[in-house]
Amino acid sequence: MSIEFDKRAARNAAKRTLRSLDDELILKKSERVGINLFKLLNKIRSDHSQKKLSTLGVYSPLAKEVNWTVENSISSNWDLSFPSFCEVSGMRFRAQGEGLVKSDEFGVEILAPARGAQELLPDICLVPGLAFSAKGERLGRGKGFYDRYLEQFTGVSIGLAFSEQVVDSIPTQAHDELIEFLVSEENIYWQGKPYELQLNTEDI
Repeated sequence: MSIEFDKRAARNAAKRTLRSLDDELILKKSERVGINLFKLLNKIRSDHSQKKLSTLGVYSPLAKEVNWTVENSISSNWDLSFPSFCEVSGMRFRAQGEGLVKSDEFGVEILAPARGAQELLPDICLVPGLAFSAKGERLGRGKGFYDRYLEQFTGVSIGLAFSEQVVDSIPTQAHDELIEFLVSEENIYWQGKPYELQLNTEDI
């Protein structure tokens, strides 16, 4: 079997898993992820205090994706930038500007900045996905936008996932980029190892 066949099978399995999570559970899990993410962002900012990290690359959550926006402290503590389609590079990040508008240029309808919004280079980039491994492997939706962006990205990448999305391994190819941190409602991983922070551990 080809690696592409393995990826399609893994995507289908991940989508089935996500469909099994109801909206109320997704909201509760997103709240826990958001708390853990907020703590990690503060730790990274403290560890890199000489760089004055200020710009966070985020995304407009699709249905069944981790909704990081439920943790209001993140929006109020960072300059936010959102993915915007670029014909040359495929993806850049831009400021919210006057507000986000509907766009289907990434192959799925999302909210994105207007084309004329200010381009920003994130210090830290939040990365969605269908599934992740603790080692930093990521299963995207097959378009390669994030892989191409992360290939030249020099900041910190953080994958966001529900615990159900964290699997032992993911079929990968040479062009697939690893993410540095992975945050779920239960754990934080850094380069494949548990990353010790005082996490939120309340039952969901």
